[in-house]
Order: sequence, then C-alpha cells, then structure tokens
Amino acid sequence: MPQLTNVERAVIISKLEDNWSLRRIAAHMHVSKSCVFKIKTIWQTEQRTEKRARPNGLIRKISNEEEDQALIQYVLENPFTTSVNACAETHFPGCSKTARRRLKEAGIHNHAPARKPFLTKAAKQLVDV
Repeated sequence: MPQLTNVERAVIISKLEDNWSLRRIAAHMHVSKSCVFKIKTIWQTEQRTEKRARPNGLIRKISNEEEDQALIQYVLENPFTTSVNACAETHFPGCSKTARRRLKEAGIHNHAPARKPFLTKAAKQLVDV
C-alpha cells in the first residue's frame, strides 16, 4: 500500500474535524482504519500531519565502523563459523540478519557446499570388488 501524501493526510484531518467516523473516512480514502487512527492520534498529540523526516534522509545504523570491522575480521579468521556465533563472540549489537548484511556488504558471501560426483557403473564395480 503506498504511503499517504501530506494532502491526503490533511483531508483525513478535515474529515475528522467534520465528525466523520474512522470507518467512513477509511472507506472513503481507501485506507485501513488503523491508518486513520494513527493520523488522528498524531494530530491530537503533536498537531502535525507530515511524517517526521529522518536526519539526512538516512536510516541510522545500529553498529559503528569498528564493530563492523571486528565482525568481518572474526569471520575472516574463522571462515566456517555461523553469523550467530560471530555476533556472540564479537558482541555485535545487531541481530544475525544485520551481521549477514554487513558481511555481504564487505564481500563475504556464503557458499553452497560442493556436490560430490555420482558413481558411474565402472566405479560401482570397483567398489563392489
């Protein structure tokens, strides 16, 4: 579902002030009742309709560069460890999914195990002997 524009949020607020019900506004605007309720709550508490802007438009990272480097170094020294163990050993602040994302950004990817070749008839005869 696409995000509501500031104009659509203002329309919801005006309909709330005209004593429309949440259900009626949601049906009219083709959004969920919880969406209308959240906009109503924000309007009542903070008197704003716009979404809060993130600083610099970016999502804040949970780990810093030193923690990322410690995780990468640990995995390079222990290539057969899991991301869960690497997080626990390096005290990485994020979850294992975040750790895997940081490792992938560093160019460290997981590899599928090698497949062994199927035995041919000649090889099977050698095994049976």
